[in-house]
Amino acid sequence: MSKKFELSEPFDSVPTLSCDGVEFVKSPIDSSYGLLLCGVDNSGLSLSFTFDVSQLTFSKQTIAHEIFDYVLFSTASGEFEYVFDNDEMLIQFCEFYGLER
Repeated sequence: MSKKFELSEPFDSVPTLSCDGVEFVKSPIDSSYGLLLCGVDNSGLSLSFTFDVSQLTFSKQTIAHEIFDYVLFSTASGEFEYVFDNDEMLIQFCEFYGLER
């Protein structure tokens, strides 16, 4: 069985896509913005990044001889990337934010 995101609405009915401690949230005020929430295992530390959905960059990278899709987030504090485990997760992410891939 392949890994996939779980769609839920935990934040006051705000749609959230989550998997393995990472949550992507749609802005309840402006759908052109999203929020990435990430907890650090075995720590009280959590990170959050607000991003402009229209500024996301998709690409591919090779990890251990396998090709994976990833999305690049640019924020005022730097660039961050999220690597999708499989094509289904990429499709779910794009549908969640209304993006064409």
